[in-house]
Amino acid sequence: MANHNRFLTEEQIYQFAPNAKAAQSGLALVKESAFLRPRCSPDRTWLSARCQGSWREPYLVRIDLASATGPQCECDCSSFQRPCKHALGLMFLVLRQPELFEEHPAAKWPRRETATTDLPQGEPLDSPDPSNQKTSIPVTTSQALFQLICNDPDDPCHRLIYADWLDEHGDAAGRARAQFIRLQCRLAEQRETTPDDPLLAEEKRLWEKHRKTWLADVPRHLRTKDLVFHRGFLEEVHLTVQAFLKYAGPLFDTHPLYRLKIQPPVRAEHATQFAKSPLMSRLRVLDGSGAALKSPKALRLLLNTPFACHLTKLDLSRSDMTHAGLRVLLEIDFLTDLRDLVLAQNALGDAAAEAISQSPRLASLRSLDLRGNPLGNKGAQALAASPHLEHLSSLDLRDSGIGPSGVKALKERFGERVRV
Repeated sequence: MANHNRFLTEEQIYQFAPNAKAAQSGLALVKESAFLRPRCSPDRTWLSARCQGSWREPYLVRIDLASATGPQCECDCSSFQRPCKHALGLMFLVLRQPELFEEHPAAKWPRRETATTDLPQGEPLDSPDPSNQKTSIPVTTSQALFQLICNDPDDPCHRLIYADWLDEHGDAAGRARAQFIRLQCRLAEQRETTPDDPLLAEEKRLWEKHRKTWLADVPRHLRTKDLVFHRGFLEEVHLTVQAFLKYAGPLFDTHPLYRLKIQPPVRAEHATQFAKSPLMSRLRVLDGSGAALKSPKALRLLLNTPFACHLTKLDLSRSDMTHAGLRVLLEIDFLTDLRDLVLAQNALGDAAAEAISQSPRLASLRSLDLRGNPLGNKGAQALAASPHLEHLSSLDLRDSGIGPSGVKALKERFGERVRV
């Protein structure tokens, strides 16, 4: 097979990658022989393969190497990063093992209008015209820094670097934004603030002076208290599922959003659309408290989707959850990154505590909040004996009606990590 280096090199793959970790993960897929039936066009500019991932069916990965703006990648995985590790791995594969690729004879492979009939059923090689796709590769320093914030929203260092860049390259408005970013990052580090804190006064002054500019791309009727700026950027929105589907796309383009508080009502047709939206994979925190996700059906419709796999915190407090709703939650396979689960002030009793204690799907939890549920000693002892909660750093069981024997069992197991 001809050399592909005229189209890309390994150094370029690292440049295309959203971060070094993604590139290393892609290279690991090559070493693990994770790709199935790799194919290429006769001119070696189009690549396609299946890649075995965490989903039951292998992902379909397609790449156009001929675009002037860089590789145009498409993968049906749920990753918010583009190119994802599967696309990066396919590029590494064509450089390292080009002999594995089977040439496809179609002249305009793999355009929809030239799809052939000799392909396995359910594996179309058609791809949208890359001229209609937005490139995922940042083209300016500002865009690259913004992408770093989106990729790792919990790390304040990327935000502070962006603030430094604004100071060096921005105008007066840019320098004001840099000041606001640093100010809110400092406030986020403080455990407590007082009303007379000068940082709060300066934060308020900058916000009132520049809020119209910073919210210029947000629809006017959404510019309310339900938009939360934190560490200098719009991070959280409070919307109905229907409004999220309508407005989230443009908002994600210009803000590092990763937290959503769902406002009721949650209608079945909107929940189904939400679960199918790749935008959901950008969320790390989902707040369905206050009965927004009251019914087991709503829970299943919203969360039983591979796009939920990046959620790290789920808040279902005050949602009238019963044992039936908890069973639905524990049956969902996709919450693999969940670290914080809030189930406070519901109707969960001893049977629910036993179900939680026996669920291997909660083994990744670091924080579990069960305050205000009608638990008893039996439920407390079940939690204390759980083989799956060894990684908990915080277990909140206050106001749960647990007696002395239950408290003793919990303290012996979790020590200071439990609040009873």
